[in-house]
Amino acid sequence: DVATHLLVATSCPMMYLGEKGTKVVTDFLGGDDFLGSWGAQRNLPELVKLLDLLRAWRARRPGRQVVLIGGDVHAGLITEVQHQGTVLCQQLTASPVSNKTLTPAMVAGQTFLQGATEDDFPGGYSVSHKSYEWRINFGTITIPDAAQPPALQLHGAGETKPTTVVAESVGGAAGG
Repeated sequence: DVATHLLVATSCPMMYLGEKGTKVVTDFLGGDDFLGSWGAQRNLPELVKLLDLLRAWRARRPGRQVVLIGGDVHAGLITEVQHQGTVLCQQLTASPVSNKTLTPAMVAGQTFLQGATEDDFPGGYSVSHKSYEWRINFGTITIPDAAQPPALQLHGAGETKPTTVVAESVGGAAGG
């Protein structure tokens, strides 16, 4: 058990929209696409179990870092995940590479929903979306060495300088 960094990849971001935001999008768009997301009511118990496991993994060894990775939401984000107000980890969401991007109206709606539902997760978990990229994008994660926090980058189409967010080094045995 000597790992210092854990990368957890899922098909969609674990911490994107909370329960209320997911319900609003599902009701507005119709269908069940968002019901497969982690923020859907039926998936929230599993989300909390997984986040609790990640928090316990970090607590067993001070200095450990976790990065969540997801996609399939037609936008790129760098998100800070918190537990009871303390940073637990960072999340990188990169999407789309070649699919359609969001319209300006969809961007406005998603931005509003994300801001309104940042605390809408059970178990004391919340999010703070730090960086958005609405164009075609991809992400990179750089881990300099075992003692350094990872740097997450979003690369937008045509950009020569990506958006970079260096993960906060979350020390202490509890790790959130």
